[in-house]
Amino acid sequence: MYQKEMRKIQAGFAAQPGETLEQTVRFVLATIQQQFSTVEDILHTWALQGEMAPTMWGAKRKGVRYIEKHSQELAAKLKGCDTVEAVDTLLTVPGLNTVKASFVAQCLGFGVGCIDTHNARIHGVNVKSYAVTKNLTAKTRLAKIKSYIALCQGLGGSAVLWDSWCELIADKQSAHFDDAEAVSAYHSHCILKHVKHDPARW
Repeated sequence: MYQKEMRKIQAGFAAQPGETLEQTVRFVLATIQQQFSTVEDILHTWALQGEMAPTMWGAKRKGVRYIEKHSQELAAKLKGCDTVEAVDTLLTVPGLNTVKASFVAQCLGFGVGCIDTHNARIHGVNVKSYAVTKNLTAKTRLAKIKSYIALCQGLGGSAVLWDSWCELIADKQSAHFDDAEAVSAYHSHCILKHVKHDPARW
């Protein structure tokens, strides 16, 4: 599941790097503290109402503002990055801490995953210990990122974390998704929906 959808997003990133990165960040911000099945509607509301949308609150608003201005710059930085550098770059976006910055990176094909509340509970992980703050030294920040990436790899890596999470959501939100494949496809659908592209390629 992961490989299929990640390749679609990677193709979008290759063709339209700034747009695809912006939409990926928007998607990830929209998932925060929201039921996953509602994300497409949330993004649609954001596209129509912008900052007036009631679901674009606090750090989400700051994150959207930032990525609208810096998507091309960040996309260029991500080209050729290793996973640590990619997560560190994405941490500059307001509203993204280690877990959600890693989710953006995972969508783009980097070797990391999203240990959200569901995964943290299943695996008995305290993800707060991997959070970064502005007062950290670069050495400590990078050490936390490396430790988090090692955690994800130890739990099976990007594909295993993605696929198992999709199975979990398919079970929890069965009224909205037929199966785990549908949950997985929902990621690329929401991200690429607003990116100019050739449907025949993706």
